[in-house]
This record gives sequence, structure tokens and C-alpha cells, in this order.
Amino acid sequence: MSEWLYRFRKFTGFTVREYVRSGRIVIEILAMLAALWLLFWPRSSRPISSEQFFGLGGLVFLGISAYTTLIVMRMGYRPQNYVVLFRSLGRAGYLAGLYTATVLLVGMIYLLLSVLVAILHSNSLPFSFGGWLLGSLPLLLNVMIVAAFMTLTAPLVVSGRLRLVLLALVLLALSQDRDVLGDVVGGALGPIQTILGLPLMPVLGGFNLAVQHSLSLAALGIMLAQVVLAGLLLAVALLAFERRELILQS
Repeated sequence: MSEWLYRFRKFTGFTVREYVRSGRIVIEILAMLAALWLLFWPRSSRPISSEQFFGLGGLVFLGISAYTTLIVMRMGYRPQNYVVLFRSLGRAGYLAGLYTATVLLVGMIYLLLSVLVAILHSNSLPFSFGGWLLGSLPLLLNVMIVAAFMTLTAPLVVSGRLRLVLLALVLLALSQDRDVLGDVVGGALGPIQTILGLPLMPVLGGFNLAVQHSLSLAALGIMLAQVVLAGLLLAVALLAFERRELILQS
């Protein structure tokens, strides 16, 4: 077990270093700097609020998380990874290493944004260190949920047909506009949408919790639900990957 953990850490670290060394991380840095300029740059005497930072930052990093997961999973599709996949880690460790590398990369970018915002607003910090921790934890748990879902829908894990089905279910859960669906169709799909929308509740709750950055029993329950959802999505991805007929591509 200790040997496996050592190999897991080495593979995860190698993936992070390879992502940075290859220059792929430039896209995330540019996206973060664009968000910094457009959303958080001090343009008036009115200081930025913590609600603004966590609310807008949460949306930005959901997008960054989805993009980074997509690129990291593409890196995992390389044929030279057969050696790591079958001789060192196995399928579960291989996919979990790619997922962990994604979360670490996004976490690094988020930490950089937080430091830059603190520097820009040093005269009136939008958050204390404790407040930053309380707001960042549910935000990063949402990042883990998005990364787990993107891992589940990656070409490395599921076939194209199943991926389309999963994405269609997510779109159905998000579609609440009766004008688009029609009254009849919308009424018929209402119960299905309600069921499909249940997994979205921890994400929405985590988003609100990040904005409020408060600690209570309800907050702990929301974060626990976030952890469970991320774990379930990753577990399904690992199970699907174990059964996937795999042909890595150059």
C-alpha cells in the first residue's frame, strides 16, 4: 500500500509539473488575469466586498475547473501512459491521479488570484484570513464536483454515446423555462427534472455558503453533501474506467 501511495504521489506530481512545464497552464493564468482585471480591479474608492469576490470568483473557477479537467484528461490519453497504467498504478490510481492533479492545478490558480486581490485591495481587504478559509472551502469543493463530473464524461472514461446522454441529463436538470420546453412537455418532465436537480443542490448550497462564508451546522451539512457528491461522481468514473475498453491515442 505504501508503495502504491508513493507511485500515486509521484504520478500526480509529474502530471502537475508536466502541465506547467508544457505551458498549458498559461490559458488558466490568462483567464484568471482577465477575471482579475474585469471583476476585481479597483476602479473606484468603493472597496470590493467579500460577497463579490466569492460570488464572481466561484463562477470563474467553475469554468476554469471544467477546462483544466478536459485538458488533463486529454493528457491521459497518450500511448506512453500504458506503462504507468498497467504496471504501476492500475486504472483506478491512474484516473485518480489525473483528477487529483486537476484539483491541485485549479487550487494553485485560485490561491494566486486570492493573493493578487489581497495585494490590490491591501488598504481595505475584502476578507480576513478566517473568512477567506470559510469562503474558499465550499468554493473549492464545488471545483472538485465539477472536476469529478468532467472526469466522468471524459472520452478516456466513457464512450461518446454515453457522454451525450450524461450531458443531456444535466441540460434537462438545468432547463426550467416552460417557454422553451412548452407547457405539456415541461409538465411531463417536471418530476424528472426535480429528481435530476437533486445533485445540483449541494453545488448551489456550496455557492451560497461561499458567498456567506459562515460556519454553522447547516454549513457543515452542505459541505458534507458536497464531499459526498464529488466522491460519488469520482467513484462512478472509476468504475466506468475499470470497465472501459481502452485504446490510448497519440
